[in-house]
Amino acid sequence: MTDRFANGDKTNDKGGFTGGVAETGFDPTDKGMFHGGDLAGLMSKLDYIKGLGTTAIWLTPSFQNRPTQGPEGELSAGYHGYWITDFTRIDSHLGTNAEMKELIAAAHAKGMKVYFDIVTNHTADVIDYKDPGDYSYISKEDKPYADASGKAFDDAPLAGGDSFPALDEKSFPYTPVFNSKADAKAKTPAWLNDPTLYHNRGNSTFEGESSTYGDFFGLDDLFTEN
Repeated sequence: MTDRFANGDKTNDKGGFTGGVAETGFDPTDKGMFHGGDLAGLMSKLDYIKGLGTTAIWLTPSFQNRPTQGPEGELSAGYHGYWITDFTRIDSHLGTNAEMKELIAAAHAKGMKVYFDIVTNHTADVIDYKDPGDYSYISKEDKPYADASGKAFDDAPLAGGDSFPALDEKSFPYTPVFNSKADAKAKTPAWLNDPTLYHNRGNSTFEGESSTYGDFFGLDDLFTEN
């Protein structure tokens, strides 16, 4: 977990964000916030890591995260790396793309491989739902998906094919919305900002169908079948 290992560059502790903890996510006294560990810190400890007999380093997800998320009183930071908004850029709390390349090259030179933890099922919690309620999971049996013309369909047989129907905001059990113009453009690559590319079925109960189609603690769950 890069953020919790070694701080080699204090200038990136706040990730380039300005403001307090809610804006930057940095507070080393709070276990739910960024603590300052970074790629520079890892680089400085490669000999130590090698000396442990290590042959590979498995990094926590390293792409740019939304710095903080959560309701009032439960705010925490994306120090763990699972709230990605930009899949093309290393999180600014950890360093830069160039520093990641340098780390990998240095690790390889010492005979160690570097593994990425890659997140492909969800992104940061950016999409909200227009509908009131607690966003409990709604099953496909109770409310199947509908194409843009309003015709119900089962996505499972179409997964991975070329015949997936066009969808619109009315295709889902919950109507996806953005709370601001900034949220509507928050993710990179840009196609991730299309709300019809998410399951939009409410929060997973971690049982049965919801384990595949539900939002993981509110995170935007990608419609990977499409």
